[in-house]
Amino acid sequence: AISNDGAVGFTTVVTGNGKGFYVSQNNAISPQAVPGQVAPDSGGGVVDNLGDLMADRYAMTDQHSVAFYTTLAGGTMNVGIFRTSAGALASVALIGQAASGLAPGTTFVDFDQVFVNNAGAVAFSCLLKSGTGTKQSVVLSANKKFQLIATEQQLAPGAGGSRFSSFELRDLWINDGGDVA
Repeated sequence: AISNDGAVGFTTVVTGNGKGFYVSQNNAISPQAVPGQVAPDSGGGVVDNLGDLMADRYAMTDQHSVAFYTTLAGGTMNVGIFRTSAGALASVALIGQAASGLAPGTTFVDFDQVFVNNAGAVAFSCLLKSGTGTKQSVVLSANKKFQLIATEQQLAPGAGGSRFSSFELRDLWINDGGDVA
């Protein structure tokens, strides 16, 4: 990832510590997420080895905030999406967590692609479980509130009554106004 001011975000393996995410700018490197770092809202968990961190599972803003998907160790939650801001780590969504703002009883089952805008809003693809089953969905998180953007079996506008059946989410994006594409 690269910001408009030239900062470069990257993952790397650190000897004896696993994979972490760092930002480099003006010959200075700062950690953003590293194994063993306390993971907020995870019931005592810590960031595990970010070995599964792929290019579409993290994003960086112009302020060098990073949003990413990671596994966790030692807590009551084992997978989540997190965001850094000014060096502090905050949870965005956790597997098993109730998705506040969506239908009652809806929980997160899995996560995939993640993107963050310069306002700190995070868009991501996920599996949501509710009373109607488990569905692939696109969700926006802003200020700890979730908004459903699209989900499987939702009526597809302009498609003559047809419904969304799956999503090709290789290019999920969010602009600074919170619009998701």
